[in-house]
Amino acid sequence: MAAAGLTVDHPIMTTIEFWTSHECLLLPYEQALTRLDSTSGM
Repeated sequence: MAAAGLTVDHPIMTTIEFWTSHECLLLPYEQALTRLDSTSGM
């Protein structure tokens, strides 16, 4: 990772984008149905 300029403290290493969908055809619609979890902040 150091060769790519990343360290474990880099913000991109602490966040993820998680998508689930049937064939990923309806991402804008399904994105509107997602929310942040109030207990974990994710």
